[in-house]
Amino acid sequence: MKKLNGYGLALLLAATAVGGCATTGQPVAKGDEDEAAAAKNENAPKPPSTEKIQEAKQQQDQVKKAAKIEQPKISASAKAAFDAAVKKWEAAQKQKGGVAADCKGLAANFSRISEPALAAQSHFNAGSILESCGYDKDAESEYQAALSANSAYGPAMANLGGLYYKQKNPATAKQWFEKAIEADAAHAGAAFANLGAIQYMDGKRTGDRGILQQSISNLRRALAIDAYDVKAYSILALVYYTIAENDKSKLDLAELVVRQAFEIEGAKEYAPFYQTLGLIQLRKKAPSRALKEFAIRMGPFGYRSLILGDSKDEYEPLCGAFGVEPFAIGPGMWTRVNPLDVGPLGHDWDRLHADEARRRAAVIFARWLVLIRGLVGSQHVGEQRVPFSPSDERVVDTVLRQLTGYGSGNSTLTPVTIPLLWRGIDEPTDQLVADSRYETRQDFLDGTRLLRDALSQMVTGHLAGMFDELTNIDIDWSAPIQSMSLMRLKPLGDDAIGVALTCLGAWGRGQREVAAPGDRRIVVRDEMWKQMRLGPEAVKALDSDLRLSRADGDVQIAVAHKPSDTRAVGAEGSEADRIARDLLHLADTKVLLGQDQSVGDELGDLLGLTPMAQELVTGWAMSGKGRALWLVGDRKYKVQSVRHPLEESLTYTNDAVAGVVT
Repeated sequence: MKKLNGYGLALLLAATAVGGCATTGQPVAKGDEDEAAAAKNENAPKPPSTEKIQEAKQQQDQVKKAAKIEQPKISASAKAAFDAAVKKWEAAQKQKGGVAADCKGLAANFSRISEPALAAQSHFNAGSILESCGYDKDAESEYQAALSANSAYGPAMANLGGLYYKQKNPATAKQWFEKAIEADAAHAGAAFANLGAIQYMDGKRTGDRGILQQSISNLRRALAIDAYDVKAYSILALVYYTIAENDKSKLDLAELVVRQAFEIEGAKEYAPFYQTLGLIQLRKKAPSRALKEFAIRMGPFGYRSLILGDSKDEYEPLCGAFGVEPFAIGPGMWTRVNPLDVGPLGHDWDRLHADEARRRAAVIFARWLVLIRGLVGSQHVGEQRVPFSPSDERVVDTVLRQLTGYGSGNSTLTPVTIPLLWRGIDEPTDQLVADSRYETRQDFLDGTRLLRDALSQMVTGHLAGMFDELTNIDIDWSAPIQSMSLMRLKPLGDDAIGVALTCLGAWGRGQREVAAPGDRRIVVRDEMWKQMRLGPEAVKALDSDLRLSRADGDVQIAVAHKPSDTRAVGAEGSEADRIARDLLHLADTKVLLGQDQSVGDELGDLLGLTPMAQELVTGWAMSGKGRALWLVGDRKYKVQSVRHPLEESLTYTNDAVAGVVT
């Protein structure tokens, strides 16, 4: 039951929340309903103007100053009538049938009070009673009467916003919520919460991150006013969950919001929290659990695992079980990985036949060019990505051949790093200028400025000291698993992790270009979206790594959370978009864990799933842990994984969620 507004200590003075607006309301449908919605917006009463609100607030201030009291005087008869109306309402709540048995009569007890000092509150209470019984039109009239008595009466504005929202008129509702906040921000908790709810749905529908940030701001203000608003907590968790589509770190914030809400008495009985937790668990944890199970079970078949970038340290317990310590990469850590490592192809170079040396050199330099193209293309010039032209490719290839000594016919390949490459281009020799087909040194410097600036970011930027020196780790390839931890890069942002994944991808590919007979490896590329969002060149680098690794006999696993991870890399129909879409089809085996309906629809369109297969993903796989639809070639399998107790301890990664619901 909504609270009524009262004077003095009769009842708490608080605006009522819009029941269900935050969690059950639906945005206005598209198509034919657009015109109807527009008509509603046009015909719905507009809230008072800013000038009228300010004028009313000034009048109230003048009355207070003149009387030198907190509230204007109320006559004894009006006070008695108001008290009587409150008592009748309270008594009705306790009787069989409740307020609904005499809804209009109870409302009339308030509505007939004409005392100026109580008129706004009385009409508001009448409207609240009528609205609780479903008499929305009558309630609207009472709320408008409250505003006629006091143009700055925020609670009436907030409830009018709620009414218009229920009528699927969110644009007008938004205006009323904003005016309620303008009129009395200190007591507008419900208006802040409902405005945040509307913005959440607008932001989710349009994908506008700015609107979602506004929603967060308003929901936080709502909770600052009313720390027990369970619905505001629920929406805030959903906003963070939605933003996590592009920033997975926000999943932790979504969990934290739920954990805070569960400290409120009765919040654990609020069902939407558990739906949100389930979505968080699915997006955040299910893929890593499945991968760890796969790694464990492929061990007896001779497969070892290589984790090329664990951004959350989810594989650390599994490594520990096998006595392996992950290599930690990050600021202040000692681990150095050189993405321009020659790799095993450079072993015994001086003993190679000339034809074999040329074959290996072609592989090595091609790998390096793909890497540099991806790193350069990940940098920005304003809103655009730095281009990597054929002229840039010729310059980079020439410098790499000079630095390694291959261009001079040396019997061994000299190690090269990104700083050496950058310096070689930044301080060009006359021979380099000539080989790169520039007329003068200045022409060369002008033509390679963007290239040099992009490479310098790897030397002087956030990742300085991590991928710009010679590799200093000795990998034990006989161990069951090896992992490169990127957890310490989290404060640097997703782009930094994406660049690190690109570097590790090139390094890992080089390490696996030559393998001993029987050395079979599962290579995991987690958080694929962070690399793909770096731009078309980074997508090409990932695509190249996956395609060329197929010839090595390794099992390459790329992890995506939803189809749009592979589609938000360029304009629809662009080369980058085409390559990203092809990545899904490139996989011989696709493991589709449970997904909500919208993601299931995307998968259906992208992979051509039958309705039955799509239902397995959105229904059966969602209803139990460890379930997935496996697409192996053109065959489909329902798979339910069952874990041994030992496996549970090694693969369970839902501790954070479990801590919330226990």
